[in-house]
Amino acid sequence: AVLEEFAAALRLGITEFNFLPAYFVRWREDEMMELDRTLRGLGRMIGGLASRGRRVRIKNATAQGSIPLYNDGVTVDCDGRLYASNLVLAAGARRHCRPLFLGRVGDGRLPAVFPDAASAGKVLERCFGKRILSHARRVDAALTEFVRALGGGNA
Repeated sequence: AVLEEFAAALRLGITEFNFLPAYFVRWREDEMMELDRTLRGLGRMIGGLASRGRRVRIKNATAQGSIPLYNDGVTVDCDGRLYASNLVLAAGARRHCRPLFLGRVGDGRLPAVFPDAASAGKVLERCFGKRILSHARRVDAALTEFVRALGGGNA
């Protein structure tokens, strides 16, 4: 179904894509195999388009972070709090995000040292549990390999 939807989007003239499989859910082995097949199919389609001079941009290549799905960098919440990741925006994450807290906009400064990637990983684990996080990392690895195989996202 994804390949057909991708082809339909191309027919509409859409040339920029951000592929996001379901994160932070349990994936069965057969579902992971289907994801791998789908990503390989998308890769072949995108490669074929590129060989015919039709370019598509894969946005996943420019939005990277130290943890699956979420991005590193200063995130300003609606209340003026500053965090080191947009992970704070995840449902239920707020109560676990103290390690990512940087201050408030009104403070007029950012801390000299930002939390490391391990801090965000620990927040993810508290939010979703080790098992679901392992599934998310596996999905993220498949998506990362897909983007890498395309040569960084501009095919």
